[in-house]
Amino acid sequence: MYHELFDQSIEEYNSHQTRKDRKIKNYYNNIYNSKKHKTYQEMVIQVGDMEHHPDDEICKAIYHDYAERFQQRYPQMKVIGAYIHLDEETPHMHFEYIPWATYEGKKQHIQISNNRAIQQMGFKNWQEWFADQQQMLVNIMIDHGIEYVDMHNTNRKEDIYVYKEKVKQATKEIQNLESVTAPNFKIPQPEDPFTKKSLTGKETLTIEEHNRIMNQYVDSLNSYVNSLKNNYNNLL
Repeated sequence: MYHELFDQSIEEYNSHQTRKDRKIKNYYNNIYNSKKHKTYQEMVIQVGDMEHHPDDEICKAIYHDYAERFQQRYPQMKVIGAYIHLDEETPHMHFEYIPWATYEGKKQHIQISNNRAIQQMGFKNWQEWFADQQQMLVNIMIDHGIEYVDMHNTNRKEDIYVYKEKVKQATKEIQNLESVTAPNFKIPQPEDPFTKKSLTGKETLTIEEHNRIMNQYVDSLNSYVNSLKNNYNNLL
């Protein structure tokens, strides 16, 4: 699928490169070894729970229709796999796709990009696209005579894209803290940029205490982001 989606744009990009080290030899390997992108995206589609769900045949029909409508409705999300599991307590479908987006200028014209693909398809952000997918699934359920009931799940993990914005905010708050060099100078205690609550019970801190607390706070943010990434497939 990588050859089908990207070979032409890679060939055009390489034709404009005068240096061999700038040419793309294997785009799949580049993405595989990238910290910024995944080679493909995966999500799980499930109707109902262990106690309440349609029978296997209706579930298969719903998931089949979902896969077809997904590709029609979101052309920049190339479906590469849809696997229905009927041997577990709740029938569900593992769904895989490659998001691609277009670029102008001297860049490779077609590249992997989930966020850019979402925006180029007319959605403001991931949340808006997710809501559209949910509505599409509801419509398919109705077509198959299944009533949709909102379970008001308040335990859903926070969306990774929302949290990234919070991390950016926290990072900006930290970067904006004034740098003080005097060894015993008292400075105000740091605040949580999300809640604006004190991170300590003190009114002032030494530089060493301040830096130690902020480093611990940044570490906790990073740990939380990593935990969200590890559980990202459960978000859908």
